[in-house]
Order: sequence, then C-alpha cells, then structure tokens
Amino acid sequence: TGTLEVMVIKSGGLMAAWNQASPSHISVREGDRIVEVNGKSSAQHSSEELHAVIQKEAVLELTLARPIALVVCIHKTQGAKLGISYDEGTRNVTSIYSNGLVAEWNL
Repeated sequence: TGTLEVMVIKSGGLMAAWNQASPSHISVREGDRIVEVNGKSSAQHSSEELHAVIQKEAVLELTLARPIALVVCIHKTQGAKLGISYDEGTRNVTSIYSNGLVAEWNL
C-alpha cells in the first residue's frame, strides 16, 4: 500500500490545466497525496499499482489528501522514548505507541 506524492506541477500539464480551470480551494498543490485512482485505493493497492493506472487510463478520477504540518514541543527527559515509528524514506509517522511521549502529548 502507498500513496503518490505530487512533487511538481508542470506548466502545460494536466494538473496545471485543472488548477487553471478550478477554484483555488480545490486546486492540486505540491505535497498533496494521491490516495485513490479510478476507485483503486492506496489502502489496498501499492503506489506502483496506482502509478500504473495513471499511466494507462485516459480518464482519471483522483482522490487527494492534503497533509497538515504540526509543530509540537515535547520535553524529552533522559531515557524517555518518543514512542513512534516512521518510514525512513518519507519520514512519515507510521505508528504511535501508547507508552511514548507522543501518545502522552496527544492526550
């Protein structure tokens, strides 16, 4: 499973054309994530499978998610653990453990 991140919106491309024809609140932005393509969800399909659909199909219905950046301040004492795991490539948090500082902050 995996999403596709919009890295660049090329002028003259389909995303740029969509953005020009659409209100700004529904425009596609760099950093948005494609989470579904023509009914194929990233929860059940790999990013490679989603990419293959984008390459193959002439008509695309995309569902995108926009990440929200949060800045938090956690005071970490000696020996304390954040209690998270993350993807080394994307740096996205994949799990929050109930016994860590992040879970405590979330309360």
